[in-house]
Amino acid sequence: CALASSHGADLNKPVIVLDDGLQHYKLKPDFKVVCTKSPQFWEDTLLPLGRLRQYPHNDIDAIIEINCKSEEHWERVPVYHLKHETTLLSGSRVPGLLIGGIAHPQAFFEQLKGILTLDHLESIPFKDHHTYSNHDLELLERRSEKYGFNVHCTLKDAVKLLPLIEQKNSPIQMHIWDIAIAETVGVESLMRNMVNRIEEVYKNRPVLRD
Repeated sequence: CALASSHGADLNKPVIVLDDGLQHYKLKPDFKVVCTKSPQFWEDTLLPLGRLRQYPHNDIDAIIEINCKSEEHWERVPVYHLKHETTLLSGSRVPGLLIGGIAHPQAFFEQLKGILTLDHLESIPFKDHHTYSNHDLELLERRSEKYGFNVHCTLKDAVKLLPLIEQKNSPIQMHIWDIAIAETVGVESLMRNMVNRIEEVYKNRPVLRD
């Protein structure tokens, strides 16, 4: 992304990094990466029996496995391994109510219980991209009162909750966590391949003109 940003100032030859870019069928990407979790996509099936809307293109450049490690390759595509790390951004590790409006809140809750070394903390899962309301805030206040109104959540939740807490002068004390990607062995070669491809494309692609 830093390399893309450094070249992005030249609007005639921009470098674009896309999330879900493989779903844009008219797009002609220069470097294609597929991310997968356990079970890996090659062990999965198409909807409605499995999670897949389609199988990845067979000309992808790299596969990234998150929180799992397989020695397999798919169609001779190299596999790289990353893992999630939950880190405290603000607040402290005091006992509190666990909440999460993310894709897999239970996994987040289990990680926090391990970090806080407490087995019986209460948790409230919300749907991914949940928009918090006054009713939700009242629920959090009731459920967190026994913990001194301490609430643990992700940064994704906090950006929605903090304005509401301030507006309602709520007693809730937020402890905010972030789920970051930690590098593992072998990722350096993936980054090197991506950078080399970006530099090659940037050097050789014709300048766009009106």
